[in-house]
Parts: sequence; C-alpha cells; structure tokens
Amino acid sequence: MISHYVVMNETFKNMMVLRPYQYFATEAIINQVKAGNDNGYIWHTTGSGKTLTSFKASQIIMDLPEVHKVVFVVDRKDLDYQTMQEFNSFKKGSVDVTDNTASLVEQLTDNTKLVLTTIQKLNNAITKHHYENKLGHLKDKKIVFIFDECHRSQFGETHGRVTSTLKGTTLRIHRHTHLRGKCQ
Repeated sequence: MISHYVVMNETFKNMMVLRPYQYFATEAIINQVKAGNDNGYIWHTTGSGKTLTSFKASQIIMDLPEVHKVVFVVDRKDLDYQTMQEFNSFKKGSVDVTDNTASLVEQLTDNTKLVLTTIQKLNNAITKHHYENKLGHLKDKKIVFIFDECHRSQFGETHGRVTSTLKGTTLRIHRHTHLRGKCQ
C-alpha cells in the first residue's frame, strides 16, 4: 500500500493515501489493462478523488511492459489545463498539455509515456490525412485511453475512429453527482 498507493503532493508537500474505493478502482483499471483490450468503466461522484485515482492508475499502467502509452483525454480545454496542474502537483513534470494537434501527434510518436489532451485534438489527429503516416506505426502498440468526462463527445463515431485507428484499451472515468442506470 505504501509503495504503490501513496502520492506525494508536490505543491502542498503532503502525502496522500488513496481511499479504499480509489485503491479498488485503480486495481480494477490495472487488471482490465493486463487482461486484454476490452473497455472498462469507472464511475466516481463529484469530490471523490477521481483525478488522483486517474493519476495513480495512469502512473502504474504506463510502467507495464505491454503498454506503450497512456493517453488521458478530457472534453474541454479548461479541464486540460486543470488536469495538467493536478497531475503535476502529484508528480512534478509528469505531464504537459498538448497545445495543438501537431504537438499531440508529436507526443504520440515520441517516447512520452503519459499524454494529456482534449477529445477534439485526438479526433483531429486521427482524422487528418497528413497525420496518417506519423501515427501508422501505433496500430501495433498497446495504448491505454482514459477518457475523463467525455461522455457526450467520446461515444459513437469518435469512439469508432479512435479504436479503429489506434489499438488500445479504453477506460472511461466519469464524475456524476447521482447514479442512473447500470454501472460496472
């Protein structure tokens, strides 16, 4: 527990221990990634530490030998910046914002292990023909996508484009203040 599930907050210089449900969510994410390429779904309520859970899961997953990259996808530019600040408070320099689609493609093709971007930039990268050659070699790599609150923009056509263009495991981590329907 101490070696894997404690995060030092660099900003406030304090240790953060994952709560039991964060630990179990992180373990479920890791097991899902190890088991294959099937999708997963984590449902958190507002204020439950979703970003810390996502960070810790990303940190552990990116060190798995079978995983080429972890791509953390948000649905708005303001969440892009906010998530970068939070991730970097957990570990200084752990992630950088992709300023535009070209910088996203660069991070996808270099040795960056953890990439933070918006759904719009990811969609542009996989649909623009001039990026096809650069991204082509990624089809043979295992890339884990963690979608944070992209519920409206990630389903349907966009999800189909992501999964057909880039091989990987898709994990959706949503924040909701109430529960509706079936959750797994």
